[in-house]
Order: sequence, then C-alpha cells, then structure tokens
Amino acid sequence: MASDHGSVPRRLREDRFVTLGSLLECDREVKGTAFGLPKTFSFILMANASWDSSSRINCHHIAARLSDEHRVLFVESIGARRPSLASRRDLGKVLRRLQSAVRGIRRCSPNLTVLSPLLVPGLENAGVNALNARLLEFQIGIATADWPDASPLALWAFTPAFGPAAARLNSALRIYQCVDEHAAYPGAPECMDSLEEALMARSDVILTTSRPLFESRKAMHPNVVCLPNVADTDLFERAQDGSVQVPQDLIGIRRPIIGFVGNISGFKIDPVLLRRVADINPDKSFVLIGEVGLGESTTSLEPLDGVRNIHLLGPRPYKDLPRYLKGFDVCMIPFVVNGVTTKCLPMKLFEYMASGKPIVATATPPLVEYADQCYLARDHEEFSSALQRALEEPPRGREAYQRIRTAHAHGWSEQVRQLGRILGDAWGIRNRQVPA
Repeated sequence: MASDHGSVPRRLREDRFVTLGSLLECDREVKGTAFGLPKTFSFILMANASWDSSSRINCHHIAARLSDEHRVLFVESIGARRPSLASRRDLGKVLRRLQSAVRGIRRCSPNLTVLSPLLVPGLENAGVNALNARLLEFQIGIATADWPDASPLALWAFTPAFGPAAARLNSALRIYQCVDEHAAYPGAPECMDSLEEALMARSDVILTTSRPLFESRKAMHPNVVCLPNVADTDLFERAQDGSVQVPQDLIGIRRPIIGFVGNISGFKIDPVLLRRVADINPDKSFVLIGEVGLGESTTSLEPLDGVRNIHLLGPRPYKDLPRYLKGFDVCMIPFVVNGVTTKCLPMKLFEYMASGKPIVATATPPLVEYADQCYLARDHEEFSSALQRALEEPPRGREAYQRIRTAHAHGWSEQVRQLGRILGDAWGIRNRQVPA
C-alpha cells in the first residue's frame, strides 16, 4: 500500500484492528444491527450509479437501509470507459458529472452523505488509475472528516472501477457486490477483468446477484455467496391498490398495454425484437419507461422509428412506477441475448411480480429459473404467442397469486436479514484472522 497519504484522516490510513485488545473493545459495542455488524461501523459505498439516478438499484437501496443505523458515504459511480467527444449522450454525461462535482459533498440525511468525485476519465491507463486512486482517497477523506477515528470502516464496492482506490484505503471489512458481467459492457476497457480480480483478492466476501455470476466466480475466492437480486416489493405492491390512480399519460394510450420499466440501453433491450413483436401485434400498445442509453453511448432505437404502437415515455419518478404498472396489462423484459444479460437477474422481475401482472420475457439463463412465474420466449414469434397467453390470464387468478407470493420472498426485508448473516459471518472470520 502506498505510504504518501498526506492529510488523509488516520482512520483511512491505519488498520485499527491489529491487536486483541482493540478487537475485544469493538466486540463490546452494540451488536445486532440489521446488517450484522457493530453499530460503530461506518460504510463507504462505492456505487455503480449516481445518487439522483431515475433508476433505484442495489447500491441505492442498501445505502438507504444502512443509514438507518450506520454512517454511510455514498460515492457516486466513476464510470468504466472513456467518454466519446462525438457522442451527445457522453457529452451530456460529462456535463452532469461536472455539475455534480461542483456540488461536491452533500448531506442527504443525518447518516447519509453523497460524494460526487471529480476524477480523470479512462480506466485503461494505469497512470490515470493511480492518479484517480489518490484523488478519490483525498476526496473521501474530506467527506468523512467528521467521522470518529475510532469508527471501524467497511468498504462496499459495486464495480471493479473502484478497485485501485479501494486498494489504498484500509478497512475492517471489504465487500464486493458483483451485480453484472462488467467486462461485457460496451466500451469496457480490456483491464476490467484484471481490475475485478484484484478487487476480489482484497475482499472479505463476494456477493453475486445471479446464479451464473456465482458459478463464474466461486472458484476465484474462498467466500463467494449467491445473493440474487430483490426488489422494493412493498412499494410495487401498491400497483394492486384500488385507490392508486393510473397516470394520465397512460390513460390515452390504446389497450391492451404491454409495458417495460427500466434502463433502455442497447446492451440490454432488443429494439429489433420489439419492432417485430409490435408489427405482429398492431392492436396492442408497447410502452417503455426509462432513460435511453444509460451506461453506454451507442444505443440506437432506429428500429422503433415510425412504429405507431410503440410509446417511449422517458424516465418517471421511482415512487410513481407502481402507478404505471397498474396501467399495464402485461409487463415485459425484451432482453437481447449477450454476455451481460445471460448473467443478469433483473430487479424488475420481482418489481413486476409484486404488481401481480403477467410477465413476458426473453429466455435468458437467470430468467429460466423463474419459468413457472413468467412466460418465456426465444424469438419474436414466441414472444408474440406468449403475450397472447399472458393476456388470457384471469386478472386475480392463481398465477397472479403465485407471483405476488414469490415477490414477498424477494423483498428487502429478507435481503437485509441475509446480508446481516453474511456480513456478520465475514466479520467473525476477519476477527479470527487478525493476529493478537
């Protein structure tokens, strides 16, 4: 580890758990918090999204729940690829990142602070990585300047892009949550696999959000856990509430409505599949809600141009999404099949299930595990046939009940319980490994 830490606070420079006495002192602190660690723990979450993103993913949900009992610094995503000056989306992303960096550090709740780091783009350059690691270390030090030096730190990374910075920060516990096959993202640098391997080697526990991700990582680390994605099912169950109103922008769209909510990016959504299905079903409306091209700049929706029964509504506030699901007749996951989606268990699957609505999806390996809960298809013809079967379902029949029941088992209350056990075990192992 580098020694030129300058004014970085002592808690980031020194491993405070190097004696048996300090371990026992920590063990005397209040235990039994929801996440299985002493309440004195503070968390640095190195996220794979911005805090204000219209999509709410694992890093947001975990940060919010952690902050109920712990100090949390949410470090916004630093990106994985060099932006293209020829891309309007990339230029817009750079501008938004600069605007966020100008805001710098902001307090979102008593225990939750958000850091918008100002760094140099480009993971493919080792020199840039080293510079960014120092810059981020310094900015984290400023953001946590008022944290007690005695507070043990847990680093929780959601992307390998933070690996070089994480390597410079000492901590009592290190978690890497593998949420995607990052190296398969469009434009991902060739070093992404090596960055992930280095991050895993420094971690105490690896959490994988699908079985294919688990299978591909389990031989790479002694403590890899399969912890499938879940959803805010309490929120999305509101789609079943008779008092909840369908948004006005859906009311004027012809029914039946086949709807999608999420990231409308070319490495996940298949616009050609959508176009073919829409052409076969001119009597149905296809509604997509979400940001176009989030996470990459090459998304082209040209195949959807001029298709009268496809409606792109753009992003909507997260809290309003159950109202849109209520207005859908069928929910869809029209994934393209590639290196990302074949290992991705989408959170939206359980959001849809919580609404009780039928689900039609591309038959990727993670979704095949839930074949009894949704209608799966391998091409546009099967997708179209599956839509018809889904529309013939009784609105509150046995199938809807089973989906809602499955959603209950894939909500955040159960996920936090599992995380409490996993992190508590990892902390116990770390304690036993520290020499007296």
